[in-house]
Amino acid sequence: MHVRVRAPGGDTRGAAAALSMTPPESTMPTMADAPTSHVVAHQQAPRARGEAACRAGRPAPRRAAMFMVASWWLVVVGSTHGGCARTAASAPMVATTWTVAGGAPVAVRGSRRLSADVAAITRALPAAAARLARAGLRWHTPIEIVLHDDVASFVRATGRTTSTLRAWTTWRTVHLLPRWTWASASEPATVARVAHELCHAALHQRHPDETAALARRAPRFVTEGVCSVLADQGAERMPIASVRARLHEQPDERVDFDADPVFAYGYAHHVFAALAACRGPAALLAAVDDTAEGGRVEAALGAPPADWLRAGCPPPTGGGATDGPPVGPS
Repeated sequence: MHVRVRAPGGDTRGAAAALSMTPPESTMPTMADAPTSHVVAHQQAPRARGEAACRAGRPAPRRAAMFMVASWWLVVVGSTHGGCARTAASAPMVATTWTVAGGAPVAVRGSRRLSADVAAITRALPAAAARLARAGLRWHTPIEIVLHDDVASFVRATGRTTSTLRAWTTWRTVHLLPRWTWASASEPATVARVAHELCHAALHQRHPDETAALARRAPRFVTEGVCSVLADQGAERMPIASVRARLHEQPDERVDFDADPVFAYGYAHHVFAALAACRGPAALLAAVDDTAEGGRVEAALGAPPADWLRAGCPPPTGGGATDGPPVGPS
C-alpha cells in the first residue's frame, strides 16, 4: 500500500517511546518570566458600554463549541453572531511587543475586550520560544500575533472557513480566535498553542522569502506533526492506541486535517514524536526540509509513517516500502 503525497496546498504548518519536548522545570521559562522591560502597551480608548455587555454575554465554556459552529455558519451566509462584531478600525486596541534574545520581535495585538488574552499570550512567549529553540528553530523576521474578536474578522483576514480552526499562520502573522473558543485556555495550553503557531511561522521563514515559502511548502502532515511535537502537545492528541486502531480498521482512509482533525493531528503527532525519540529533534527539521524539496514522506522518514506507530524504532527502508493511508496536505 502506497503513501501518496499530494502537491503542497496546506499551511507550513509517538510511538512506544514518545519524546517529551518540555525542558526540566529548573531551565524551562514560565509565563511569569516574560521580561516587562520588553513589553510596551498601547491603550487607545475606553470600552463602550455595549462592548462590555457583549463581553459579559459571551457563551459559557460548555456552550462554546455550539456557539462557534453557529458563528461559522452565520459568516458563511454573510452575517456575524449576536451583534457583537466590530470592525478592526473601530475597536480600541491593546498591543504588546516581546523580543527573544538574539532574535526578531513578536508583537501581540487585539481589541481592549481581549486585553486579558493579549497579556496571557505575551506571557507565554518566552516558554514557547524555548520549546522551539531546543530543536534549533527560530524566526528571523518580526511576527505579529493578531487576536480577532469574532469569526467574521478571522475569516476576512485568513480566507479560511473551516469551523474547527482557531488559528492560522503565515510568514509573519499569526491569526488567533479568542481563548474562550479554545478547548483549553489554561497556562500550559496557551504556551503550547503559541509555540505551535510560532513553529509554523519559523518553518515558513526557513525559506529565503515568503514567495519561496509558499512555493516549497512541506506537506501539512509533516508540518503539523513537527509543530505539535515541538509544542509538546501530545496530551491534547488522540491516544496512540486509538490511532493504531483507526488505521487497522480503515487502512485506506485519507488523512484530512479539515474534515477529521482529531485523527489527522493525532496520527501526525505520534509519527513525528517517534521520529524525534529515535533520531533526535534535528530529524524533525530535516524531514520538513526534505519534503519541502519534493521528497516523499516515507523517504524523509526512512520508513512508512505507520511503522513509526509500532514499538521500537523502525529500520530504514530507503523509501521503497510504503504503508498506511495517504498523508499529503489537505
